[in-house]
Amino acid sequence: MKPLLLSRAFRRQVLGDKTYAVRLLFDKSVAIRVTERLWHPRQQAKTKRNGDVELGFETPGLVEVARWVLSWGPRVRVIQPPELKRIVAGEVKAMAAGRSRR
Repeated sequence: MKPLLLSRAFRRQVLGDKTYAVRLLFDKSVAIRVTERLWHPRQQAKTKRNGDVELGFETPGLVEVARWVLSWGPRVRVIQPPELKRIVAGEVKAMAAGRSRR
């Protein structure tokens, strides 16, 4: 297992040795909030023609990223990785059904 640097982690949680390329698409209604803050030390933000913002970064582990994505509700869409899409979709489904996934 190679050592992971906290500087690559999202919100300082490192789980596992796999690095994920995360790409998220934020609605233009929150574009300013997304672009005015540094969420990850190596993030890249790109404003689309319609005002939406695509945010990308690489990070080991997806637990904290999933929690953060869920906090944005319908104003964000996971583009990649597929693992993050599955985690977020599962949480939303469990929330809508009123049950815990644990």
